[in-house]
Amino acid sequence: KENDLNMQPILSSQAPVLLKWLKEHEQGSYKEIEHVLAAKDYVRYKLTDEIYTDYTDASSNNLMNLDEKEYDPRIFEFFDISELYEKMPEIVNTTDVCGHVTQKAASETGLPAGIPVIGGMFDIDASALSTNVLTTDYISVTAGTWSINEYLAQEPVESNDHILNSIFVDNNYYLIESSSPTSAGNLDIILDCFVNEQLTDRMITRDEMYKYISKNLKGTDADTTDLIFLPFLYGSNDHPNAKGSFIGWDSTIKFPQIIRAVYEGVAFSHRFHLEKLLEQKRTPTKGIRLAGGIVNSDIWVQIFADVLGYPVEIVESKELGALGGAIALAVGLNYYDSFSEAASNMSKIKKIYHPDENETDKYDKKYDKYCKIIEVLNPVW
Repeated sequence: KENDLNMQPILSSQAPVLLKWLKEHEQGSYKEIEHVLAAKDYVRYKLTDEIYTDYTDASSNNLMNLDEKEYDPRIFEFFDISELYEKMPEIVNTTDVCGHVTQKAASETGLPAGIPVIGGMFDIDASALSTNVLTTDYISVTAGTWSINEYLAQEPVESNDHILNSIFVDNNYYLIESSSPTSAGNLDIILDCFVNEQLTDRMITRDEMYKYISKNLKGTDADTTDLIFLPFLYGSNDHPNAKGSFIGWDSTIKFPQIIRAVYEGVAFSHRFHLEKLLEQKRTPTKGIRLAGGIVNSDIWVQIFADVLGYPVEIVESKELGALGGAIALAVGLNYYDSFSEAASNMSKIKKIYHPDENETDKYDKKYDKYCKIIEVLNPVW
């Protein structure tokens, strides 16, 4: 089976699925394919005129035999794209120098000609790297549009609908991931519904809105509202047709309670993934290292700690994807001897949020209700 080779489920966004669609619907474009590149690989090509990809992108994109750590013609045969096997780029390490900025690229971008460009990595690997998740001790969580939850393991684990295996940046560990588009991006949709120029006579900035939310949620807790939010505005982690929903709305509900329910619902979705990961994880977990927009909200991060039941640590930097790239570059150019040394010097823990046992007990009951609601609604979708 192809799943035995790539150790992950098939996602509609992955390269072989998109390529198969091109073959069936745009044969002219498909026949012109010379190389298959991830987005960052195309950017590197435009900078250097060199064609490569790296292990993190190739393995997460359902193109590799993870046991052999190389392309496998059986995977291409399974997806009926065998003719593209010879079109795949050479696979390099994240830190390998893959070329230098050409004079043409320099004139177009303003970058100095001749500076080195490395292999790079998939963005979820960058988040783990930038939060110094380089051992099996921590789980890396990114809360953006997608709920990304991942840890490192010496060996891949059994793959299923919720678990993906890929190769981590150091090519020694495997990255074990569970994710869905069910995270902090839901808040923006809710705010756009309730706060817009037609309703407020003027456009309220996001900074103003966040300050208002922070002020009104200060002092709230797990008892503030019984409203349950299913954070499925972009998609679900359980049923392909599930939609975002508020359950338990009544005449007493005010705007702050709606936002509190959104915060909690997003945290519940991450807990769903965390539980799937912990079922497979074979080593102890000390805590969570968190990235994404929610790190700017003390209240939301504390909710995460209380819902997940683990200490949640955040780092000083805000642009963590860029920081992960900078760490890899520092290793690739020999400023540091290892990812561990580079991350220890370039990524610093800013704050640790410890779970409140009383709140965690309440959220255990709320989360149970959240799961039961999803289960009951699944036949409806």
